[in-house]
Amino acid sequence: MRWRSARPPPGCPARLPSSRTLATLTSVNDAVVRLGVLERDFHWHKHEVEDEFFLVLEGELVIEIEVEVEVEIEIEVEVALRRHQGFTVRKG
Repeated sequence: MRWRSARPPPGCPARLPSSRTLATLTSVNDAVVRLGVLERDFHWHKHEVEDEFFLVLEGELVIEIEVEVEVEIEIEVEVALRRHQGFTVRKG
């Protein structure tokens, strides 16, 4: 999975200190709630144990996911999220 910020939110500084800023806000039961500010592409990674939920507060977020459709055949799917839209990326 890789995500990229396609458009910075209004009022966002022209340049952030790094390509991403992540902060852990709280824990709820077995879940961790994090706030992220993304400016550029972020690396592919995957979670073997937990799902990952994204909620866009401002701007736009494009998530690229590799989906296995048959044994050893994968396709890439893009999910574009805008303000107040959410999406869960399933583990694995």
